[in-house]
Amino acid sequence: MNRIERLRHWKRVTLRLPKKVKYFDMSDYAYERECGTAACSLGAAGFSPRFQALGLKTIETGFVTYVDPKTNKRSMSLYAAVHFFNITESEAESVIAPSKYQTNDVENITQQMAADRIQILIDKYSQIEA
Repeated sequence: MNRIERLRHWKRVTLRLPKKVKYFDMSDYAYERECGTAACSLGAAGFSPRFQALGLKTIETGFVTYVDPKTNKRSMSLYAAVHFFNITESEAESVIAPSKYQTNDVENITQQMAADRIQILIDKYSQIEA
């Protein structure tokens, strides 16, 4: 799965949450509520079976990890996104950091807003890699 395919799948996962995730919430990577799991865009990606097979996982503590299968190097949270999607720290933050959104309330950040940020990355890298 190349960078563009990973980004496209991340967008799909953000818009249609994996079965394990009941709620979209950008306040944390993942956590348990009384009535199910809540996750942000990256946390949801870590529950995707396709991404899990490639080493990106949301773990029980709610953090997202990536273990590079070639080097066995582990990355967590922001750096998991950087290494797994092969994007810059700034680009990863633009999607997963609530402070990068134009809202005063993290609850106002929608799945579509996060997906739109991922689409910007898809467009950028599609031009570079064309």
